Amino acid sequence: MIVKGDIDLRTGVHFIQYRNKDVSIYGVNELVWRPLDPIEDFGKAAEARIRLPDHVVISTLVSLVKETTLTATLLGLQFHLNLENESNLRKVIEKYGKIPPYQNRKYPRIPSSAVLSTFPLHCIVSPIGFTLERENPSYVFNVDNISPNGILISSENALVSLLRPGQRLMITLEPRGWFPFQVKLQGLICRIFESMNQKQGNHHFKFGIRISDIQPQEKQNFLSLLKDILHQIQRNP
Repeated sequence: MIVKGDIDLRTGVHFIQYRNKDVSIYGVNELVWRPLDPIEDFGKAAEARIRLPDHVVISTLVSLVKETTLTATLLGLQFHLNLENESNLRKVIEKYGKIPPYQNRKYPRIPSSAVLSTFPLHCIVSPIGFTLERENPSYVFNVDNISPNGILISSENALVSLLRPGQRLMITLEPRGWFPFQVKLQGLICRIFESMNQKQGNHHFKFGIRISDIQPQEKQNFLSLLKDILHQIQRNP
């Protein structure tokens, strides 16, 4: 859920104003970097003042994060809210919030949960038509959410920074519990969200993947897996 707000951002010598932007409990996306630099200023801390409906004003520290698509590199603000600010923001979102258009999907994403016995918490990813020092490199990713049309995966492996929007991937989901099949599919990277792990200093990458191709038997297995996960959610809401 999002709500509209005005943001004053102060970092170093820069003071930047953003008006009528989408604000969530986690932060703000799709801002322009100028006059900041996505390489030099990425990961830095800044101060933000957010003006919301009902004259609610929140001042908080934020981290500068990066969102990359096929056509643009955008700035995001990751909030570090104290308990009072988080409570006030939640109240405003509960009263005025709306589902953003980009989340109004035909099939909602199912968030990762270790409680769901067959939910695939990890996957193996191999770029298609891509080589580093050896052929067919593979990476292990966390699975953050899944749906029939796409998945969100994440990693702190620095090597995955070489993957770019538009790159095709072979993805193998590793289900858990009783489910007897791996699920293999091809996906296309649509968006990359990059933030900084403030404790270790690692870059944290999230990849928004659209499923581009899946063989009939693999599709049947994938839908069976999703059906089982949904049944578990319905039994234990």
